Amino acid sequence: MNKFYSIGVLVLVLVIAAMSALFCYVVDPYRMYHQPNLKDRQASQINLLLYLRLSKAYQLEKINPELLILGSSRAASLIPSSNGSDGIQGYNASLPGMTLYEIKQYLQHAVLYNKPKKVIIALDYPSFFEKTPKFQSGYLESRLAGTQDDLKIVNSVIRHYQDLYRTLLTSSAIFDSIRALFDIEHSGLTFYSDGTWSSTVGVDHETRKTHFLMIANQYYKQSKKAETQHDLSLLAEIIRYCYQQKLNVSFYISPTHYLMIDAYQDAEQLSSFYLWHQEVLQVLTAQAQAAKQPPFPLFAFQNDLHAAGETILAPSIDGYFFLDVMHFNFAYGDVIIDAILNQSKNDAQKEHSHIQLKQDNLNQYISDVDTNLKKYRQNNPEILSLFHAKANIVK
Repeated sequence: MNKFYSIGVLVLVLVIAAMSALFCYVVDPYRMYHQPNLKDRQASQINLLLYLRLSKAYQLEKINPELLILGSSRAASLIPSSNGSDGIQGYNASLPGMTLYEIKQYLQHAVLYNKPKKVIIALDYPSFFEKTPKFQSGYLESRLAGTQDDLKIVNSVIRHYQDLYRTLLTSSAIFDSIRALFDIEHSGLTFYSDGTWSSTVGVDHETRKTHFLMIANQYYKQSKKAETQHDLSLLAEIIRYCYQQKLNVSFYISPTHYLMIDAYQDAEQLSSFYLWHQEVLQVLTAQAQAAKQPPFPLFAFQNDLHAAGETILAPSIDGYFFLDVMHFNFAYGDVIIDAILNQSKNDAQKEHSHIQLKQDNLNQYISDVDTNLKKYRQNNPEILSLFHAKANIVK
């Protein structure tokens, strides 16, 4: 009798486990097992931040994107399917704090499955500091395909099985599936099926001011400790790989609010920040010459005073472009994508500035940014005073 009882308990446990796994698979709260809807941008309130390095590796295996976007969370508001009348279908594979090494590995993973027609890569100045970590928490090298052999069935199963338990059988997966099914979790972030995400919390000017001061202070301290030497070796590897794969790639330098540029100046990193632009151009040129191809274009938006210099202390009637000193909204993401893909100056963009950086216009661009920074300082003494007080900067 004990034997039959034990067998019965085992069968019951297996049945419950199978039903739980099937439930989690069907609901798929982490967006791993089903084809993503790139056109309709389905939204989820489940907090996926800790799962994005997992889920996006799986999604890149299922899609055939015309446009692929890679970068940190600052690129997460670039909607890859929103521009043009031809119904372009794209995917934003950006990740929180995505490093250059991760960009290279996820790009390689995506290309092995389905080579995108166009790639946009966002570059962040802090990613080039000498002691920047190789990858962020949650990254797993073995999860990504690196060669054609990794696409074979056996090797693919080996790469995937390690994630099955975490996403189908854990209590977290079950509860997240319930939350997703009944839409009962509201994390303050909305995650869309095209890979983008954004804050869903209303941005009143007091909250926004607090975020600006907090994050600017954090990056001021990080910049203060940073080595002035920039590591561009991984960027060179990415560029070489793009030429080898004959990819159509554009790079852009992620814009920040002018309070952040002021933080760089106060940390005595502004000249280093400008020098980095020159270094990026040099790497692009050197790799192009080695490949005997035209250099990939590099776009910059820091000269856009209308957006990057917008007010912090006063309430906005029309909404803010920058939610904090680092992250901007979908509207400004559209401005960036349109500038890169179409180089247009339509009615929605006529107040915005951008430039395709080249050796012969770099000095003028830097001069424009410097001029804008001076204007911002003159017009915003109160927020600068608050920032300097929070960061213990003596003026």
